[in-house]
Amino acid sequence: MSKILEKLNTDRILSVSAILIGLMTLVVYFIQTRLIIDQQHAGVWPCIELSGTNDFKGTKDKESFSVNVMNKGIGPALIKKVEIKYRGKVFNDFGDVFREATGSSNFINSSLEGRTMASNEVIQPVQIPLSIEGHKFAQVFYHRDTTQVKIYYQSVYGKCYVSSGFEVKELPDCSDLEEKK
Repeated sequence: MSKILEKLNTDRILSVSAILIGLMTLVVYFIQTRLIIDQQHAGVWPCIELSGTNDFKGTKDKESFSVNVMNKGIGPALIKKVEIKYRGKVFNDFGDVFREATGSSNFINSSLEGRTMASNEVIQPVQIPLSIEGHKFAQVFYHRDTTQVKIYYQSVYGKCYVSSGFEVKELPDCSDLEEKK
């Protein structure tokens, strides 16, 4: 018994205790750092939503249908890619879908790809007078069996997301965006 007590002197007990406390402190710092990083990412989370709007301005010739893309998140969204599937074809622009669906070119159009959207910013990538073609396009836009829209975007920290209307999913990585572009 005296040999065990000789080996367990006060210095050794204090040394082992200090090492254990140091290791526990290191684990706590790793956990704290991970939480801080997660908080930073959540603090700039972009959330893109897609909707359509009928805009009535009082007179019949001023009525229009527009597609609205809004960043409802906290941070900016870097739009990487827009994919619109309509009747088996893939388009990157709402104006091209309008031309395909109606045969008309009577619309106002702006591109989404490559844009940076600030928090609460709204972009109308296409605005169409509510003529026969405008009504037809509105029906195409809302008919989810023939038309699917996906907007691929990235946060400032490089996390990638895809939005289809009001549904947003985080992508495991951004490699799909580079390949499909």
